Amino acid sequence: MEQVTEHKRLTTKEKYPHGAEGVSKDKLTGKYCRGVFEATACVEKLAEYENADEGGLLVRLPCKVGDTLFCFSRGKVYPFKARCIRIYKKRIEIELWYAGDEENYKFWHITIVEQDIGYKFFFTREEAEKALKEMEKKA
Repeated sequence: MEQVTEHKRLTTKEKYPHGAEGVSKDKLTGKYCRGVFEATACVEKLAEYENADEGGLLVRLPCKVGDTLFCFSRGKVYPFKARCIRIYKKRIEIELWYAGDEENYKFWHITIVEQDIGYKFFFTREEAEKALKEMEKKA
C-alpha cells in the first residue's frame, strides 16, 4: 500500500493552511468524510491503517467467512461456503463446506490456500463454469 499520509506535529495555524478544513472536500470522499471533523478523522484513520500496514500488522483476506466460492469436479460446478479462515506466518487457509442441495455431498469439506482462488476455486459460478469448459477443451 502506498503511503499517502505523513506524521508531523503541527501548530494550529499549520494544521489548516488552506482554510478552516485544511483539506478540500473534493479530495476526501465517502459517507464518513463530509465535514471538518469527519475529514480530519478520516485522515487520521488512514494514517493509522498505513502505519499498521508498514508494521506488518494489516492482513488482506481473500474472502470473508460466509462467502460462497465455487469449484468444479467431475464435470460439475459445486458451491462451497467459507466457514473458517486461518492465518499463518506464510499462508492463509480457508475451510470450505459444501453448500449445495445434493444429499451425497452434505458433509463434503475442504481446506484450501489463498492461491487456489482463481485457479481451482472461484467467486462466481460463471467463472467456475468458464474454467471447467477450458479444462474440458484441453482434455
